[in-house]
Amino acid sequence: MAASDVVLIGELHEHPLGLGLAATLFEQLLASPAGEKAALSLESLTRDQQGVVDAYLRGETSEAVFRKAAQLEGDHSYPPGHRRMIEAAKRKGRPVIAANTARALVKRARLEGLEPPRALPSEQQAWVDNAGGADGGAYREGFLALMGGHGGVDAATMEGFFRAQNVGTRRWRGRSCGR
Repeated sequence: MAASDVVLIGELHEHPLGLGLAATLFEQLLASPAGEKAALSLESLTRDQQGVVDAYLRGETSEAVFRKAAQLEGDHSYPPGHRRMIEAAKRKGRPVIAANTARALVKRARLEGLEPPRALPSEQQAWVDNAGGADGGAYREGFLALMGGHGGVDAATMEGFFRAQNVGTRRWRGRSCGR
């Protein structure tokens, strides 16, 4: 990890070992010399919550205030592995990036199309990725192949899922990095 520019760690949600392993890997990275340049990016935090994340990391708010403001109440929305990573970043003074689009905006894109995200005030445009239009090509084909196995999902619903994926996803070199 220390020799890499970017390390992406994915896990199966609810798997008992996944987030614990991710937290251990992140803690080990922070303990190495490369940890001085490390940052944590979490899709469980939304961009509109970045201010409260930063305030918590700077010690301006308590954990309870942070969790309430970021809607991280209970182990389901704030599993122990995420907490370990955020606390490790805080101890080492490393940034935590709230990487996801606000849930309400993702839902609107899924249900109403791309016009609502396009109409956002300019200061909120930073909360949305790709409001200009959903990608096509190989990315779309891969998404539909992966998601198409969900039984009982009609084409219109799948289009909504694809729009939601696109407004909620950060891109890195043309590849999905979240959601």
